[in-house]
Amino acid sequence: PAAHKQMIRCIYDLREQDTYREFTEYGISMDEALELRFFITEVLQQYGAQSTATIKKLLDPELIFMHEDRYGHQNSSAAPVMHWMWELGLLDSGAGISDWRKKDNHFRLSDDLPPDCEDAKRTAADVSLARWYFERYAPAAFEDWTWWAGFNVARSRAAFDALQDELVKVKASGIFENLWLFESNVDSLTASPDSVPEMVRLLPYEDALTKAYKDTRYRFYDSYGLAGDVAFSKMGEAYPTIWVDGRIIGTWSWKRKASEPMTVEPFEQITKATRKRLKPEVDRVSHFIDASHILWTT
Repeated sequence: PAAHKQMIRCIYDLREQDTYREFTEYGISMDEALELRFFITEVLQQYGAQSTATIKKLLDPELIFMHEDRYGHQNSSAAPVMHWMWELGLLDSGAGISDWRKKDNHFRLSDDLPPDCEDAKRTAADVSLARWYFERYAPAAFEDWTWWAGFNVARSRAAFDALQDELVKVKASGIFENLWLFESNVDSLTASPDSVPEMVRLLPYEDALTKAYKDTRYRFYDSYGLAGDVAFSKMGEAYPTIWVDGRIIGTWSWKRKASEPMTVEPFEQITKATRKRLKPEVDRVSHFIDASHILWTT
């Protein structure tokens, strides 16, 4: 969001002089990167938002050369330069402009480039991010916040400690300990019913809810913990999940192509009543993604 651009720039410390190392693995000199950056800017000024593929076509072929990345793949020099420009805040990007199903990221010149951050601003940005997290996902553990932010422990701790006068420790449903919540939100939590929420949802890949927690994501697991094995990869990647009454009961998948089947895969035996509750949600998602049909499996 544009309103948070300065905060995000400070958080990730994207000072231009510190980003040149990005090109060491690509065999691209800084002079070459700067020249390519200049002409990419010219293309976007002239034609507006464009996909990476279109930008490459509009550039002089002599500006672009192929390089081999660390995995042995051949790639165009334009891609890392554009990624560098995006990290610096020079470019904004958006996916699926022509079709949301496709990963056709489009880039445009940023309307305003935030200035570099001084240390004090960088520290304040970390605290702002911590506030953002606990306003949206609390009650949460310190370890959850560290996982979500991606900071090292010392940096996470400094931002967290800055909020200590506003945070209080709580227990949720007598199960989760050492959770933190803004004191101003305690009354609303206390007023929330302890009963199991009635809900049926199919959440997408890397949904914000499933990515918000690490140490306490078991709050969403079944009694056997199967969700922890099937809903997340070893790297913490969150798969598309099936939710019934606040619990993950399975996964669903689709090949991201129109007229491909959608697979619904509960990892536990579900009753006819539960399947009846699931059907409208499954049908809704299936219609939205334009799946050819639905495959139920276990």
